[in-house]
Amino acid sequence: MSQSLVRNVVHIVFSTKYRQPLIRGDIENDLYRYIAATCLRLECYDPCVGGYRNHVHILCAMTKNAPLATIVKKIKVGSSFMMKAKHKIPNFYWQLGYAAFS
Repeated sequence: MSQSLVRNVVHIVFSTKYRQPLIRGDIENDLYRYIAATCLRLECYDPCVGGYRNHVHILCAMTKNAPLATIVKKIKVGSSFMMKAKHKIPNFYWQLGYAAFS
């Protein structure tokens, strides 16, 4: 039987709660590296992460082992916790939902 290979690349966008400009220039690279490392841990390969003061863009190859909603949830929960604990931003939250394009 022949093998079929699929590679789904997805562009994910989500914002800070109320679009507050909480992603400061001095900490944005740390946040992006954290999100990229989380993508790799979740088997979403070749992550490219960027954004601006109130939102994040992620481009990555999706894993076949977890649904998109689960992956986004884990990224948002972990990165929110990191921003509160490491960077002392107690009011850091992500807005509900996300946009994804493949």
